[in-house]
Amino acid sequence: MLTTENEAAKIGCPLLTLAFGLFQGGFRVADGVCCQGSGCMMWRWLAEPSPPDDGDRKGFCGLAGRPMERR
Repeated sequence: MLTTENEAAKIGCPLLTLAFGLFQGGFRVADGVCCQGSGCMMWRWLAEPSPPDDGDRKGFCGLAGRPMERR
């Protein structure tokens, strides 16, 4: 799903949830672990011209692959 970093920050990250759940012994610790946006190595920016850094630039999580284009 294409999203801005601000929108992504409201979406839970399955990888962080799994990591915190395994290392902390339970998923309660990981509750609320959200997408880190461009702070994550898997985050990918949409490769089309975007407005300057005004928060509207779109990207996606590379963990799931590139999102399909809507027709």
